[in-house]
Amino acid sequence: MQRPARSWPRPAIGVAVLLSACAHPPASEVPAQATFLPESRGSSGSGVSGIDPAWHQDLSVPQQARQTDPTRLSVHPDLYTVAFAVREARPTADAALQAARATAENVSAELVKALGSAASTKVRGLSLSQVQNGKRIDSMARVDGALELTLSATQDFWARSRLFAAIVETTRRLAEPAREDDRLHAVSFEAPQSELLDPEAYRPELLARWVQRMRQFSTAAEAQNAPLYVRDCTPPGPVSQSAQSFDEIRLELRLSCRIDTRSDTAH
Repeated sequence: MQRPARSWPRPAIGVAVLLSACAHPPASEVPAQATFLPESRGSSGSGVSGIDPAWHQDLSVPQQARQTDPTRLSVHPDLYTVAFAVREARPTADAALQAARATAENVSAELVKALGSAASTKVRGLSLSQVQNGKRIDSMARVDGALELTLSATQDFWARSRLFAAIVETTRRLAEPAREDDRLHAVSFEAPQSELLDPEAYRPELLARWVQRMRQFSTAAEAQNAPLYVRDCTPPGPVSQSAQSFDEIRLELRLSCRIDTRSDTAH
């Protein structure tokens, strides 16, 4: 919104301006009502909450403010990820490693079977330690990995919802919390995360929106004999992404610039 023009002094103003922009192609704008917050991690370690204590109460409708800032737009995710870990203990390190591998491969196979060819898993880390198991010292192997489920641009809200629900249901089924009679064997999952494979693809749009916002500010604030100009901009950082819900990703590109005044004779 433009403000009435006001007089600015000729000396440099030295105002630091920090503007951030969020953008996406107009065709993929997320409707405000498409909100489904990821469930918090439950006691089972499956990334799924337990019984809702308010299930018997009246259903409330989430209150969502209407989005009025044109620079804060969102995109749909094109990737769901889930981190998982398995733990096994055996008399030797090699035996523990082989047991952890077998468990991890079984988890991966079950995830791909349930979620289809768009799902893939990768092993990311390994840690080995020694534990007291009764009267003997065993070796324990902990392997962690991640599930990646690629989404298609042709999938609508309900198709993405079904995939998200399938992830929740499958990880709940595969989770194996440590038991009293076997504390050294366990399988756990983190809550599913929504992501973008390539947030940098939106950099040109984010920059264009930032420039447009800066021009609007300058037009509203500049004085007739002392127009404003932008100087001393720090290089923009990477495009950051943050999940607002299972179906909404917010992109941000932070830039910091200094705005000064100049006289008619300035070059």
